Amino acid sequence: MGEFDYDHAVVGGGIVGSWTALQLVRAGKKVLLLEQ
Repeated sequence: MGEFDYDHAVVGGGIVGSWTALQLVRAGKKVLLLEQ
């Protein structure tokens, strides 16, 4: 497996998780958004 480098991981891709991930990306962070 390869390696990945993220600044933040957001668990849950609902409204709040998606909004949080979007705000982090807009702030220049690398974000992993996890959804089951």
